[in-house]
Amino acid sequence: MTPQLTDFIHSLLIRGGWLLLVIFLDLILGVTVALKQHAFRWAKLADFLGDYGPKVIAWLGLECLGLLPPDLKLIAGIGNALGMGAYALILLSAAASVLGHVQAIGVLPVSIPGVPPTNKTSK
Repeated sequence: MTPQLTDFIHSLLIRGGWLLLVIFLDLILGVTVALKQHAFRWAKLADFLGDYGPKVIAWLGLECLGLLPPDLKLIAGIGNALGMGAYALILLSAAASVLGHVQAIGVLPVSIPGVPPTNKTSK
């Protein structure tokens, strides 16, 4: 195995591990909120996987562009940037969902002191 491939797999495993941890927390907390609100349905678990599955596969595909041969380094560099961007978006959206679930459970306050509440009524 080449050092480049070893480094690629190592960084992918580290980032993938963190992503799986946050997605797992989102799943557990989402189920907890649904049980608390008496709205749990098994079909929603498939929707959950259907939501994250394509995002993670697309991220992995963009990351694999970094394995292109040296004569295609420009495309590989763009792929690395897009891969990091996709990873960040997935991680941040999963973290926001986790925080929303924690707020729905009642651990976090519904309103933050010093921040005016947003008006959710449509005009």
